[in-house]
Amino acid sequence: MHRNFTYYNPTCSPTELCYKLSMKPFRFKEIVSIESFDLYNSIFWFFMDSMWLFGFKELAVGLFFPTIMTAIGVVFMAQTKELRYYTSANVCWVIVNGFWLFFETFGEQYYMTAAKSFFVLGTILIVYSLILKEDPRINKLKSLRK
Repeated sequence: MHRNFTYYNPTCSPTELCYKLSMKPFRFKEIVSIESFDLYNSIFWFFMDSMWLFGFKELAVGLFFPTIMTAIGVVFMAQTKELRYYTSANVCWVIVNGFWLFFETFGEQYYMTAAKSFFVLGTILIVYSLILKEDPRINKLKSLRK
């Protein structure tokens, strides 16, 4: 709940200092929206890569899981098909980053192979989302040709 304190209260005299407590209702949509999940994903991803950079690989591995969960949440919240493909490509990018981290942390070659596979999948998803995106200028040109 958000609390706002104001100094003005019409029932108080001008010399009195009165506080009025007003409560705003809790808005679930403000916390759980595609924009907020995207922000949380960016924050987790930033700290995951920062921990990796500074040599705290185990902490970076731990931050991989909230990063991937928020990225998947963004995919489920996407409204359009092309945005879903684009955000799925973002999930692939997070997975590539995570598998690369796992490869450097644990030294197993199959993590690097999986990272390369998800890189290719993410590239395909980006290209497909660009193909699905309808440009209004192109639609206008198509209507003029008829």
